[in-house]
Amino acid sequence: MKKHTDVNTKSGVTLDFIVYAVTSNLPANVHGVGGFFFQGYRIINKVENYCSDEEIKNNIAKYYTDITDEKERKLILHASEDMFVYHWKALFHEKQGSAKVIKDYFEYLKYFTDVNEIINEDCNYVDFDEINTLSDLYDAEEIESILFDVNYLLTEETCYGYEKEQDDDCLFEENYKIDLASLKEDFEDFVSLRYIFRNTYISYYASQILFLDQKSSIKMRRFMREIDALTNSPLISEVSNATKYLETLISENEVLCYRHSFNTPQLDGFFEELIPLVSFYDTLWNYLTILKDSNIFQLTYLNNIYQYNYVELDDEHCLYGMKLKYLNLKLYGENNDLNGESLSENFTYFFKEKENFVNYLNRKSFTIQEINIVLNLLSENKYNSLNIKSLNTDRDIYFFRICYFFHVFDYFTEVEGIVFDSIASFDSIIKFNPLNKRENKQQFLKNYTNINNSEHKDYPFTSKKTELFLSEIEYSLGIDREKLKPIPELRIY
Repeated sequence: MKKHTDVNTKSGVTLDFIVYAVTSNLPANVHGVGGFFFQGYRIINKVENYCSDEEIKNNIAKYYTDITDEKERKLILHASEDMFVYHWKALFHEKQGSAKVIKDYFEYLKYFTDVNEIINEDCNYVDFDEINTLSDLYDAEEIESILFDVNYLLTEETCYGYEKEQDDDCLFEENYKIDLASLKEDFEDFVSLRYIFRNTYISYYASQILFLDQKSSIKMRRFMREIDALTNSPLISEVSNATKYLETLISENEVLCYRHSFNTPQLDGFFEELIPLVSFYDTLWNYLTILKDSNIFQLTYLNNIYQYNYVELDDEHCLYGMKLKYLNLKLYGENNDLNGESLSENFTYFFKEKENFVNYLNRKSFTIQEINIVLNLLSENKYNSLNIKSLNTDRDIYFFRICYFFHVFDYFTEVEGIVFDSIASFDSIIKFNPLNKRENKQQFLKNYTNINNSEHKDYPFTSKKTELFLSEIEYSLGIDREKLKPIPELRIY
């Protein structure tokens, strides 16, 4: 059994990564390796006239003839979503008072995987300053074993203490839930998170996020439906003011967000139509940053602070951040009086200064509103308060993808005559807005050089994360994928 003191050994890092990879890819069984905080809970379904996907499909056949597979899929999705939102109090995870709970995180994990069977040779210290990719730490055989174990744990249906139902020989590679490219990207994300909060098993906190996401998902969806309905009510509009109502809710949730964000991770993500989609990485990144900045855990090796015990998590307190995002989205969509005059003037000047780029995007059928969004993104979201939509640009890979999909590299190549063949050549993009705080790095050159090489470790468009990113552009920004620059290798828009 691994211990907290093994945190920087190769075996400890391997255990941490495997659990992180499983939890971040939503395992089939929440009582598996990532289910430490689900102990003692079971799903309760008190929905009257519960309708399964198969029953919905049969009902569709009664009312629709000659329906396409895509339309049928969407109808099943929306009908099922409406049912869950309507019965949001009748489908939940209930705590069982008499259930046995394993209090220690590592005692729990030992039932699921043995990393000593995965790695060929352990080492006492992994220097994350020297690790960027899977192959920097593992040989080919170890990587293959990790990929198998992660997929096994993602699909297993059994709980700890019981014999696993799956036969290892039955889990063929073609049935893997995640492939090697996705595992590599998960590892790079994992390394970046370990770099933030060193000497810590981040999978412990990843398991918290899995628990909170699963328990609170329907509550957030119900909240969004209610806000939409109330702010559009003709009667309420006669006697009150939707803007004032939204501002009040924002003030209330801001206080609660500050009050609870240290003890409870705040879920982060975006909204696809009326469905909130949680970004696992961003949520974990935000929470680890908070814990790191508290400096409470920096001397645990001296003061015996032990952070890996079972704790009761209240999912009522994990949604304030997402609620604030949605409320601000609703408010900015209805209120045009929030613009600061100086910021507005600054943006007007910036827009004129970038006239050549504006015209370039205009020729590619981008509207003025969409061009404003792109300018805001390239300015690291400095103009959010001007009722301009935004995406998270904190991570360099996000900023790089924005530059690619919105033709920024093409503009500088075709119009400005810049050849991106050195680190310095990216200065014009990194400082597209002179006020940007982002620093130029060698990684931009590495990503750009390998745009067409999907097999390289610096290829910036692994399918899983890129599809999520494109969905966010489409649904959060409202920009059609067809306007974006396609990926050469995969032809994804």
